[in-house]
Amino acid sequence: TTEIYTLSLHDALPIFSGFIFFLVTRIIFWKKIFYIYDPRGAFVVELKESKFNDKENFLLKILKYIEKSLICSSFITIVTSDRFKELYSKEYGNDSKYLVLYNTSAFENYKFINKDIINKDIINICYMGSIDFWHNLDEIVRVFKYLQDNIPNKTNIYFFTNFKDKELIIKKLNQASILNYDIGFVPYNEVQATLLNMDICISIVVPTESQKIASPIKVSDYIQLNKIVVMNKNIGDFDNFFIKNNSAMIYDYGKELSFSFNDLLSLNIESNEVLKERLNIKTNIKQLLEVLSAFQYKSN
Repeated sequence: TTEIYTLSLHDALPIFSGFIFFLVTRIIFWKKIFYIYDPRGAFVVELKESKFNDKENFLLKILKYIEKSLICSSFITIVTSDRFKELYSKEYGNDSKYLVLYNTSAFENYKFINKDIINKDIINICYMGSIDFWHNLDEIVRVFKYLQDNIPNKTNIYFFTNFKDKELIIKKLNQASILNYDIGFVPYNEVQATLLNMDICISIVVPTESQKIASPIKVSDYIQLNKIVVMNKNIGDFDNFFIKNNSAMIYDYGKELSFSFNDLLSLNIESNEVLKERLNIKTNIKQLLEVLSAFQYKSN
Protein backbone atom coordinates (compact mmCIF):
# COMPACT_ATOMS: atom_id res chain seq x y z
CA THR A 1 0.00 0.00 0.00
CA THR A 2 1.33 3.40 -0.99
CA GLU A 3 0.72 6.27 1.42
CA ILE A 4 0.22 9.73 -0.04
CA TYR A 5 0.52 12.80 2.19
CA THR A 6 -0.85 16.28 1.58
CA LEU A 7 1.29 19.32 2.26
CA SER A 8 -1.12 22.27 2.33
CA LEU A 9 0.34 25.69 3.08
CA HIS A 10 -1.52 28.93 3.77
CA ASP A 11 -0.84 32.53 4.85
CA ALA A 12 2.27 32.72 7.09
CA LEU A 13 2.67 28.95 7.31
CA PRO A 14 4.51 28.37 4.00
CA ILE A 15 7.66 30.02 5.34
CA PHE A 16 7.85 27.62 8.27
CA SER A 17 6.00 24.42 7.37
CA GLY A 18 7.49 24.27 3.87
CA PHE A 19 10.98 24.73 5.27
CA ILE A 20 10.40 22.09 7.99
CA PHE A 21 8.89 19.59 5.57
CA PHE A 22 11.77 20.18 3.15
CA LEU A 23 14.33 19.37 5.88
CA VAL A 24 12.45 16.47 7.48
CA THR A 25 12.01 14.60 4.22
CA ARG A 26 15.74 14.81 3.61
CA ILE A 27 17.04 14.08 7.11
CA ILE A 28 14.62 11.67 8.80
CA PHE A 29 12.76 9.63 6.23
CA TRP A 30 14.70 6.84 4.60
CA LYS A 31 12.00 5.90 2.10
CA LYS A 32 10.47 7.98 -0.68
CA ILE A 33 7.54 10.07 0.48
CA PHE A 34 4.64 10.51 -1.92
CA TYR A 35 2.93 13.82 -1.25
CA ILE A 36 0.62 16.36 -2.85
CA TYR A 37 1.87 19.93 -2.56
CA ASP A 38 -0.92 22.48 -2.16
CA PRO A 39 0.62 25.97 -1.78
CA ARG A 40 -2.78 27.76 -1.73
CA GLY A 41 -1.17 30.82 -3.28
CA ALA A 42 2.00 32.14 -4.87
CA PHE A 43 3.50 32.97 -1.51
CA VAL A 44 6.96 33.82 -2.82
CA VAL A 45 5.42 36.41 -5.13
CA GLU A 46 3.25 37.66 -2.25
CA LEU A 47 6.36 38.10 -0.10
CA LYS A 48 7.99 40.18 -2.80
CA GLU A 49 4.91 42.41 -2.99
CA SER A 50 4.20 42.86 0.71
CA LYS A 51 7.55 42.66 2.49
CA PHE A 52 10.51 42.62 0.17
CA ASN A 53 9.49 45.31 -2.33
CA ASP A 54 10.40 43.04 -5.25
CA LYS A 55 14.03 42.77 -4.16
CA GLU A 56 15.73 39.44 -4.86
CA ASN A 57 17.28 39.13 -1.41
CA PHE A 58 18.97 36.08 0.11
CA LEU A 59 15.95 34.81 2.09
CA LEU A 60 13.70 35.02 -0.95
CA LYS A 61 16.18 33.01 -3.02
CA ILE A 62 16.22 30.29 -0.34
CA LEU A 63 12.41 30.15 -0.24
CA LYS A 64 12.21 29.92 -4.03
CA TYR A 65 14.74 27.09 -4.02
CA ILE A 66 12.73 25.24 -1.36
CA GLU A 67 9.44 25.66 -3.20
CA LYS A 68 10.94 24.52 -6.50
CA SER A 69 12.26 21.42 -4.72
CA LEU A 70 8.85 20.77 -3.13
CA ILE A 71 7.17 21.00 -6.54
CA CYS A 72 9.77 18.85 -8.27
CA SER A 73 9.54 16.09 -5.64
CA SER A 74 5.76 16.19 -5.26
CA PHE A 75 3.41 13.61 -6.71
CA ILE A 76 1.31 16.55 -7.95
CA THR A 77 1.14 20.25 -7.07
CA ILE A 78 -2.31 21.81 -6.83
CA VAL A 79 -2.83 25.27 -8.33
CA THR A 80 -6.08 27.22 -8.22
CA SER A 81 -6.27 28.62 -11.76
CA ASP A 82 -4.79 28.28 -15.23
CA ARG A 83 -3.04 31.60 -14.61
CA PHE A 84 -1.50 30.11 -11.47
CA LYS A 85 -0.26 27.16 -13.50
CA GLU A 86 1.25 29.46 -16.14
CA LEU A 87 3.00 31.55 -13.47
CA TYR A 88 4.53 28.53 -11.71
CA SER A 89 5.47 26.84 -14.97
CA LYS A 90 7.36 29.99 -15.93
CA GLU A 91 8.89 30.38 -12.45
CA TYR A 92 9.76 26.76 -11.68
CA GLY A 93 9.21 24.59 -14.76
CA ASN A 94 7.89 21.06 -14.04
CA ASP A 95 4.83 21.61 -16.26
CA SER A 96 3.50 18.07 -15.78
CA LYS A 97 3.28 18.44 -11.99
CA TYR A 98 0.40 20.94 -11.84
CA LEU A 99 -3.27 20.09 -11.33
CA VAL A 100 -5.75 22.98 -11.59
CA LEU A 101 -8.38 22.80 -8.84
CA TYR A 102 -10.34 26.01 -8.44
CA ASN A 103 -11.25 27.35 -5.01
CA THR A 104 -14.75 25.97 -5.07
CA SER A 105 -18.00 26.40 -3.20
CA ALA A 106 -19.50 23.68 -1.00
CA PHE A 107 -22.98 25.11 -1.58
CA GLU A 108 -25.56 23.20 -3.58
CA ASN A 109 -26.70 24.64 -6.90
CA TYR A 110 -29.43 27.14 -6.06
CA LYS A 111 -32.04 27.30 -8.82
CA PHE A 112 -34.02 30.43 -7.93
CA ILE A 113 -33.06 33.73 -9.60
CA ASN A 114 -34.69 36.89 -8.28
CA LYS A 115 -36.09 38.68 -11.32
CA ASP A 116 -38.04 41.18 -9.24
CA ILE A 117 -35.20 43.10 -7.58
CA ILE A 118 -36.24 46.40 -9.16
CA ASN A 119 -39.51 46.27 -7.22
CA LYS A 120 -37.93 45.62 -3.82
CA ASP A 121 -38.26 48.31 -1.18
CA ILE A 122 -34.70 47.62 0.01
CA ILE A 123 -31.82 46.12 -1.99
CA ASN A 124 -29.16 44.33 0.06
CA ILE A 125 -25.54 44.73 -1.07
CA CYS A 126 -22.65 42.87 0.56
CA TYR A 127 -18.93 42.36 0.68
CA MET A 128 -17.74 39.20 2.39
CA GLY A 129 -14.02 38.77 3.00
CA SER A 130 -10.82 40.15 4.45
CA ILE A 131 -9.38 43.63 4.70
CA ASP A 132 -5.65 43.55 3.99
CA PHE A 133 -2.92 44.43 1.49
CA TRP A 134 -4.75 42.58 -1.31
CA HIS A 135 -8.31 43.59 -0.35
CA ASN A 136 -8.26 47.38 -0.23
CA LEU A 137 -10.83 48.98 2.06
CA ASP A 138 -10.94 52.28 0.18
CA GLU A 139 -11.76 50.48 -3.08
CA ILE A 140 -14.47 48.38 -1.43
CA VAL A 141 -16.07 51.49 0.09
CA ARG A 142 -15.81 53.31 -3.27
CA VAL A 143 -17.82 50.54 -4.97
CA PHE A 144 -20.35 50.50 -2.13
CA LYS A 145 -20.77 54.27 -2.45
CA TYR A 146 -21.26 54.06 -6.22
CA LEU A 147 -23.90 51.35 -5.88
CA GLN A 148 -25.74 53.22 -3.13
CA ASP A 149 -25.82 56.45 -5.16
CA ASN A 150 -26.82 54.82 -8.46
CA ILE A 151 -29.57 52.51 -7.28
CA PRO A 152 -32.94 54.30 -7.04
CA ASN A 153 -34.22 51.93 -4.36
CA LYS A 154 -33.16 52.18 -0.73
CA THR A 155 -30.03 50.12 -0.10
CA ASN A 156 -28.60 48.30 2.89
CA ILE A 157 -24.83 47.74 2.92
CA TYR A 158 -23.51 44.62 4.65
CA PHE A 159 -19.81 44.29 5.40
CA PHE A 160 -19.04 40.74 6.51
CA THR A 161 -15.50 40.52 7.85
CA ASN A 162 -13.44 40.12 11.04
CA PHE A 163 -14.41 42.23 14.04
CA LYS A 164 -10.82 43.46 14.41
CA ASP A 165 -11.39 45.75 11.41
CA LYS A 166 -14.76 47.10 12.57
CA GLU A 167 -13.71 50.55 13.84
CA LEU A 168 -11.72 51.34 10.70
CA ILE A 169 -14.57 50.18 8.48
CA ILE A 170 -17.08 52.33 10.37
CA LYS A 171 -14.81 55.35 9.94
CA LYS A 172 -14.43 54.80 6.18
CA LEU A 173 -18.15 54.16 5.62
CA ASN A 174 -19.08 57.30 7.52
CA GLN A 175 -16.56 59.38 5.59
CA ALA A 176 -18.13 58.13 2.36
CA SER A 177 -21.66 58.97 3.59
CA ILE A 178 -22.84 55.38 3.42
CA LEU A 179 -26.32 55.66 4.92
CA ASN A 180 -27.44 52.20 6.02
CA TYR A 181 -24.80 49.64 6.90
CA ASP A 182 -24.15 46.66 9.10
CA ILE A 183 -20.76 45.16 9.95
CA GLY A 184 -20.28 41.70 11.36
CA PHE A 185 -18.66 38.30 11.16
CA VAL A 186 -20.59 35.36 9.73
CA PRO A 187 -19.65 31.81 10.87
CA TYR A 188 -19.19 29.44 7.95
CA ASN A 189 -22.29 27.39 8.79
CA GLU A 190 -24.37 30.56 8.39
CA VAL A 191 -22.77 31.90 5.20
CA GLN A 192 -25.17 30.30 2.73
CA ALA A 193 -28.30 31.48 4.57
CA THR A 194 -26.80 34.96 4.92
CA LEU A 195 -25.90 35.26 1.23
CA LEU A 196 -29.33 34.07 0.14
CA ASN A 197 -30.71 37.30 1.64
CA MET A 198 -28.31 39.43 -0.43
CA ASP A 199 -29.15 40.85 -3.86
CA ILE A 200 -25.79 42.22 -5.05
CA CYS A 201 -22.45 40.75 -3.93
CA ILE A 202 -19.08 42.34 -4.59
CA SER A 203 -15.57 40.88 -4.84
CA ILE A 204 -12.65 43.30 -4.72
CA VAL A 205 -9.07 42.03 -5.09
CA VAL A 206 -6.06 44.22 -5.85
CA PRO A 207 -4.80 42.95 -9.25
CA THR A 208 -1.15 42.39 -8.26
CA GLU A 209 0.88 39.62 -9.88
CA SER A 210 0.19 37.28 -6.97
CA GLN A 211 -3.56 37.95 -7.04
CA LYS A 212 -4.20 37.80 -10.79
CA ILE A 213 -3.82 34.05 -10.44
CA ALA A 214 -6.36 33.87 -7.61
CA SER A 215 -9.63 31.97 -7.53
CA PRO A 216 -11.80 33.77 -4.94
CA ILE A 217 -13.96 31.34 -2.96
CA LYS A 218 -16.63 33.97 -2.41
CA VAL A 219 -17.10 34.39 -6.17
CA SER A 220 -17.72 30.64 -6.37
CA ASP A 221 -20.26 30.98 -3.55
CA TYR A 222 -21.98 33.92 -5.26
CA ILE A 223 -22.20 32.01 -8.54
CA GLN A 224 -23.74 28.93 -6.89
CA LEU A 225 -26.42 31.13 -5.29
CA ASN A 226 -27.23 33.12 -8.46
CA LYS A 227 -26.25 36.49 -7.05
CA ILE A 228 -25.64 39.66 -9.06
CA VAL A 229 -21.84 39.87 -8.89
CA VAL A 230 -19.78 43.06 -9.14
CA MET A 231 -16.03 42.40 -9.32
CA ASN A 232 -12.87 43.93 -10.71
CA LYS A 233 -11.03 42.65 -13.78
CA ASN A 234 -7.83 40.62 -13.93
CA ILE A 235 -8.53 38.16 -11.13
CA GLY A 236 -8.69 34.48 -12.02
CA ASP A 237 -9.64 32.72 -15.23
CA PHE A 238 -13.21 33.80 -15.94
CA ASP A 239 -13.19 37.46 -17.00
CA ASN A 240 -13.69 36.56 -20.66
CA PHE A 241 -16.55 34.23 -19.78
CA PHE A 242 -18.35 36.88 -17.72
CA ILE A 243 -17.84 39.57 -20.36
CA LYS A 244 -18.85 37.37 -23.30
CA ASN A 245 -22.01 36.17 -21.53
CA ASN A 246 -22.76 39.46 -19.74
CA SER A 247 -23.21 37.38 -16.58
CA ALA A 248 -21.30 39.49 -14.02
CA MET A 249 -20.39 43.17 -13.81
CA ILE A 250 -16.63 43.43 -14.40
CA TYR A 251 -14.94 46.80 -13.90
CA ASP A 252 -11.38 48.18 -13.96
CA TYR A 253 -9.90 48.40 -10.49
CA GLY A 254 -9.44 52.01 -9.36
CA LYS A 255 -10.91 53.43 -12.57
CA GLU A 256 -14.09 55.47 -12.97
CA LEU A 257 -17.26 53.40 -12.54
CA SER A 258 -19.84 53.83 -15.28
CA PHE A 259 -22.35 50.97 -15.15
CA SER A 260 -25.99 51.66 -14.28
CA PHE A 261 -28.58 49.89 -12.19
CA ASN A 262 -30.25 48.80 -15.41
CA ASP A 263 -26.96 47.23 -16.49
CA LEU A 264 -26.99 45.14 -13.31
CA LEU A 265 -30.61 44.14 -13.85
CA SER A 266 -29.86 43.07 -17.43
CA LEU A 267 -27.06 40.67 -16.47
CA ASN A 268 -27.62 37.19 -17.86
CA ILE A 269 -27.08 35.33 -14.59
CA GLU A 270 -28.46 32.13 -16.12
CA SER A 271 -25.29 31.85 -18.21
CA ASN A 272 -23.28 31.18 -15.04
CA GLU A 273 -24.95 27.79 -14.84
CA VAL A 274 -22.09 26.52 -17.02
CA LEU A 275 -19.58 27.55 -14.34
CA LYS A 276 -21.41 26.03 -11.41
CA GLU A 277 -20.07 22.50 -11.89
CA ARG A 278 -16.50 23.76 -12.36
CA LEU A 279 -16.77 25.86 -9.20
CA ASN A 280 -18.33 23.19 -7.00
CA ILE A 281 -16.29 21.23 -4.48
CA LYS A 282 -17.66 17.91 -5.79
CA THR A 283 -15.81 18.53 -9.06
CA ASN A 284 -12.49 18.97 -7.24
CA ILE A 285 -13.06 15.80 -5.23
CA LYS A 286 -13.82 13.87 -8.41
CA GLN A 287 -10.71 15.18 -10.21
CA LEU A 288 -8.46 14.43 -7.26
CA LEU A 289 -9.83 10.91 -6.85
CA GLU A 290 -9.28 10.23 -10.54
CA VAL A 291 -5.63 11.31 -10.27
CA LEU A 292 -5.08 9.27 -7.10
CA SER A 293 -6.75 6.21 -8.61
CA ALA A 294 -4.53 6.44 -11.68
CA PHE A 295 -1.47 6.74 -9.43
CA GLN A 296 -2.55 3.76 -7.31
CA TYR A 297 -3.12 1.65 -10.42
CA LYS A 298 0.27 2.64 -11.81
CA SER A 299 2.10 1.93 -8.52
CA ASN A 300 0.54 -1.55 -8.30
